[in-house]
Amino acid sequence: MGLLTSIELMILDFIQLTMRNAFFDQFWSAITRLGNVGAIWIAISIILLISPKTRSLGIVCTLSLLSSVFLTNIVLKNLVGRMRPFYLVDLPLLIKAPSGYSFPSGHASSSFAIAFVFLRNKTCLGRVKLYRYVMLLAGMVAFSRLYLYVHYPSDVLSGVLIGYISSLLAMKLYSIMADRSRNQIN
Repeated sequence: MGLLTSIELMILDFIQLTMRNAFFDQFWSAITRLGNVGAIWIAISIILLISPKTRSLGIVCTLSLLSSVFLTNIVLKNLVGRMRPFYLVDLPLLIKAPSGYSFPSGHASSSFAIAFVFLRNKTCLGRVKLYRYVMLLAGMVAFSRLYLYVHYPSDVLSGVLIGYISSLLAMKLYSIMADRSRNQIN
């Protein structure tokens, strides 16, 4: 086991020692379920696609989510092949053991793929600054993966970075598509 892995396991153990209790076990398990298969983020994208007023935001969110899934689950997880932390310790899991590799965190990448789009657009609903709540929820989903001992901190941080990159790619792609569409109309 390398130095980085040892440090990361110490961080995960610290979370377990200082936070673990029955309430948080249920709370963080529920939060992580929101991110399972990107369910909450897919739902948000679909809702945004329905209304003409929010359709462009929905398209960017969908592109960002697809980009993060591709980069995380198809490219990097298979390329890196990192085992999950729970294989190295004797700790009962609070959720069904995730299959597949650990690096990077798919929950973190999909969560932040949407959150950074909301942040970039300063998305509001009336006076409510939605981007703040979406960023908070994304952070909670990402942290839940540490609390539940299914990802290393570097998996989660890398997922956040991939979410950011995915959001930039999606916004750029949408901008190119919108420009081409305007040029075809003119």
